[in-house]
Amino acid sequence: MSIKDTLRRLLCGGETTTALTPAAESLRVPALVTNRNVGGRAAVVFVHGFHGNAVATWASFVAQVLSDRRLNGWDVYSVGYPTNLSIDLPIWTSDPDIRLCAAGLVTKLKHVPLDRYEAVALVAHSMGGLVVQRAILDSEELRQRLAHVVLYGTPSAGVSKAAVGARLKPQARDMRVGSEFIARLRTEWQERIAERPPFSFTVVAGETDAFVPASSSIAPFPLMQQAVVPGNHLEIVRPDSTHHLSYELLYKTLTRSRAACSAVESARLAVEHKQFDRAIELLMPGADGLDANAIVTLSLALESVGRKVEAMDVIERWNNAGDKRVLDPIGVLAGRLKRRWLVSRQRRDFDRALAACRT
Repeated sequence: MSIKDTLRRLLCGGETTTALTPAAESLRVPALVTNRNVGGRAAVVFVHGFHGNAVATWASFVAQVLSDRRLNGWDVYSVGYPTNLSIDLPIWTSDPDIRLCAAGLVTKLKHVPLDRYEAVALVAHSMGGLVVQRAILDSEELRQRLAHVVLYGTPSAGVSKAAVGARLKPQARDMRVGSEFIARLRTEWQERIAERPPFSFTVVAGETDAFVPASSSIAPFPLMQQAVVPGNHLEIVRPDSTHHLSYELLYKTLTRSRAACSAVESARLAVEHKQFDRAIELLMPGADGLDANAIVTLSLALESVGRKVEAMDVIERWNNAGDKRVLDPIGVLAGRLKRRWLVSRQRRDFDRALAACRT
């Protein structure tokens, strides 16, 4: 396997954009994409992650926003910055480190066409969320203009896999757990933003994100700022409809209607924080009416407190309740426990996944 392939697997979870070489790709994908500009007063600006680009990463999300008439008042942009898997050769060229990417984002927001907007919402994925946080800390003007910030799957506490490419890529160096960049970012954010940001702020974890676990994406922030949605590192930014939870979360944020979390959202957060009894309390009364993702959350919570028979039974009852896609309870639990083990490397999760497979 080539060094580039290794970096792709370890640093971006397989995220790909096009089949072009990095040089050709950088020429083809502009640094600013205007998805909609109808002269509104507010703009939502999407920021991609490592090895993403301004077009491919957010294509699904942008399509849903543009199709949603409720958001017609928002102009929509995507911004890009240099990032690829090629080994940097500093004597000729190299990708900028994250702080320089942040400075580039601030510069774009200060110039046409983004400079005229009275309110800006920044929506970022993965490493793009680190770019956004650094930009917010570095620019008082940006903090005053921001209305909303939503970060999907951002390694705010760093990511261990980035250590592999730290010597080859400045961006990987900055992302790794324990890096100077991460340490300084967390310290300054706690001192200057913390629990009372001057804008609405939400961090989002994917339930099955093995690349950026919840311990990095949401744990560094207060519970009130956290959200959890179904999907892995890439799926959480690829909504297939306006009913997808990732999209609904953004819609409610942009319309300032994100009130108290629903029972399902609260239960997902409870499971991430190992508050399994709380998740059961929230979901069990309405188990028959849950969707597939929520019933899996309930089943996992039951299994986690030793109620293994009930964990299987709730899925079986849900399967029999109506015309729904059938779930395999054993496969569901084994799969979720395996993914948890891949993230935590706790022996008990491995043993429980293996036991579920043998049941």
